[in-house]
Order: sequence, then structure tokens, then C-alpha cells
Amino acid sequence: MNTKLTLIAGGLVSAILVTACSHNIPAEEISKAEAETPTVYYSMTEIYQPNFQGVADTAFYAYNDDGELDASLLTDEQWSLMKESAEVLRDTSLAFANEDNIRVAEPGEELFNEGQGFIPSEAVQSVIDDNPDGFRAMMMYLSEEADRTLEAIEARDAQALSDSSDALYSACKSCHVAYWYPGRK
Repeated sequence: MNTKLTLIAGGLVSAILVTACSHNIPAEEISKAEAETPTVYYSMTEIYQPNFQGVADTAFYAYNDDGELDASLLTDEQWSLMKESAEVLRDTSLAFANEDNIRVAEPGEELFNEGQGFIPSEAVQSVIDDNPDGFRAMMMYLSEEADRTLEAIEARDAQALSDSSDALYSACKSCHVAYWYPGRK
């Protein structure tokens, strides 16, 4: 790039930065605008499910041929995958636990199981709207179970990992029964 173009580009970047900084928008507002919590449906299908599998499916490799737990059967890569997955589960759950505007789905979005005996997104939204603090508490519970999983992973404790994987599943199922499936009351 020639010197003239470099100076023009530099001047434009400087002007943009000065303009952006002069609006006095609090950092908290910028942070909130950048980090909108996704919908519950998106989170379940694209975040929770694959990351739960990252923990639970990988934890099964800790069983030897006799069905006994042996942490040495897991590779460093598997421990790392489980840690990353558990961190995502914890962080996503904490985001929902602190979310003021819990959205089940995008407007008009159909859930994958609608029409198969499951309630539509509007009905799930109504259940959550009737008790948003209960949903937030459920998400806090899930984040705490993910923390227990992280402790098991850090300790490389196969029994604690197996137990925490079961507890994560139970936390997910509890939320599904309370908020997602029909006939729950």
C-alpha cells in the first residue's frame, strides 16, 4: 500500500475510533448488547446437547472391559474435551440464571418435536413466563452440577466423573419435565 493510502486509511480508522469513543456508552451496556443470551431451544439443540455428550459420552471411556472405572483409560485430549464441554454447560446455565428476558424460541420458530405430542414453543414460553425464577433456579442448579463435573475432571476422578455425569443428566431431565414436556403437572 502506498504512503498516501496508508495515511488516508489511518485517518479513517482514527476518525471512527474517536467518534465511537465520544458517545459515552457505558461499558456495561456495550457488554450486554454484545452478549445476548440465545433462545432456550437453540441452547438445548446447539449448546447443551453436544456439550453434554462431550462430557457423558467421553466419560464412558473410563470403563474398562470388566465394567470398572479406570481414569487412566482417558487421554489428555478426552479430559480436555470434557473440561471444555463442562465449562460451556456451566457458563450457558449461568447466563440463563441471570437472564431477565428468557426466550424459548425465535418468533414463529417451530420446535423439532412439535406435532409429535409435545407442546409448541408458545406453550413452553408461557410455562417459563409463569415462573421465570423457577427456571432461573433450575439453570443455577445445572451450573452447580457442571461445576461438580469440573471438579471431578480437575481431580481426574473417574468415580466422581461418572457420578457428576449422572447428576448432569438428572438436572437436564428435571428441567425438561418441569418446562418442556406436556402433562408435567
